[in-house]
Amino acid sequence: MPRRSLFVAAFLLLCGPLPAAFEQDQSPAPAFAPSGAEELRRRALDAALDHLAGALEENGSIACTDARLGAPVAVTALGSLALMAGGNLPGRGRQHVALERNLEWLLARTDATSGVITDERDLISRMHGQGFAALALSQAWCQSPQSLLGKRLESALSASTRCILGTQGLEGGWWYGFEKSVRHEGSLTIACLAALRGAQGAGLRIEAEPVRRAVRYVERSQKKDGSFCYSLGDDHSSVALTAAALATLQAAGEYEAASVRRGLDWLALELARRDAAGVSPEQANDPADGMHVSCPYYERLYLALCFWQARERALFQDWYPRECERVLRARNAQGVWKDERYGTSYATAMNALFLALPESLLPIFQR
Repeated sequence: MPRRSLFVAAFLLLCGPLPAAFEQDQSPAPAFAPSGAEELRRRALDAALDHLAGALEENGSIACTDARLGAPVAVTALGSLALMAGGNLPGRGRQHVALERNLEWLLARTDATSGVITDERDLISRMHGQGFAALALSQAWCQSPQSLLGKRLESALSASTRCILGTQGLEGGWWYGFEKSVRHEGSLTIACLAALRGAQGAGLRIEAEPVRRAVRYVERSQKKDGSFCYSLGDDHSSVALTAAALATLQAAGEYEAASVRRGLDWLALELARRDAAGVSPEQANDPADGMHVSCPYYERLYLALCFWQARERALFQDWYPRECERVLRARNAQGVWKDERYGTSYATAMNALFLALPESLLPIFQR
C-alpha cells in the first residue's frame, strides 16, 4: 500500500471519521507536477525541514533570532506542523527528535488550568499562537494517542481547546487577548477554527454550536464582490483573507456554496491581474496599485489549501506548479526563505507546509 494510503488508514483507525461539521473530500489527489519538478520540490522541502530541525533553542523552541517581531509560540507550532507534514512523527522520521523537542516545549508552556499557551518572550503570538499551537498538539496526538507522550498531548489539547471555546466573542469570532471580547478579527477566527477542527478530528468532543457560530462569522465577512473582509464592520479585504476564509468554509463542508464559488472567482481575477503585471506575492509591495501583500507566506499557504480542497481540481493543478517554481526561485543561498517581521524560521515553516501539501501526510491536509 502506498505511504499516503497507509497514513490515511492509520489516521481513520485512530481518530475515526470527522463529524459532519468538518467534512472532508476523500476523492483521489490529482497529479500536480512532472517527475523532475516533483524531485526539486521534495529536495527543497527536505532542506527546509533540516533548517527547522537545526534552528532549535536549548529549550526546544524554534529560534526567531533574526525576527523583528519574535513569536516563538506561533513559529514553534508552525515548525512542528511542517515537520509532521514532511513525514516526521514522534519517534519516527529523520527530524523526529526536533519535533519531539518542539512538542515538549509547547506542552511545558500550556497552563493546565487556563489552557493558555504562552511564553514570557512572546508578546505577539497571543490567540494566533494559541490556535496554531493547539492545532500542532492535535496533529501530534492523533498520530500517537496511546503513548505516554500521547496522553500528555491529549491533556494539553483538552485544556487549550477549552481556552479557545471560552474566549469566543459574542459575534462568533475571536480577538487577540485570552478573554471574551466585543472585538473580533477574521484571521484569528480562522486560526481558532482550524484548532477546533484538528481537535475534533483527533477525537475530542467539540460542541457544534460554537463551530456553527464561528463559521457563520466567516460567512458574514464576505463582501458583494466575493472577497472576504478583515473583520465584520471593516471593509478591507485581500487575497490572503479571502483564501483563508474559503479554506475554512471548505473544511466545514461548504464546497458547493455560492459564497465559495464567488470567492474562488474573485481570487482567480486577482491572481490573473498579478500575473499580468508579472509580480509575485513577495514583490507585491505597492499599496497604490492595489497589489500590496502584507503576509505573503500566509497568503500562499491558504491559497494552496483553498485550491487543494476545491471541487474543481483544475484550480490546484494549474496554480500549484507555477507557484512552486516561484517558491524555489525565491530561496536564498542557504536554501531557505526570510520574512522581515517574523524571521527565517517562520517563512521557512510556512513554505515547507506549502511544499508538503500534495503528500497529504498531515491529517488536516486530507481531502
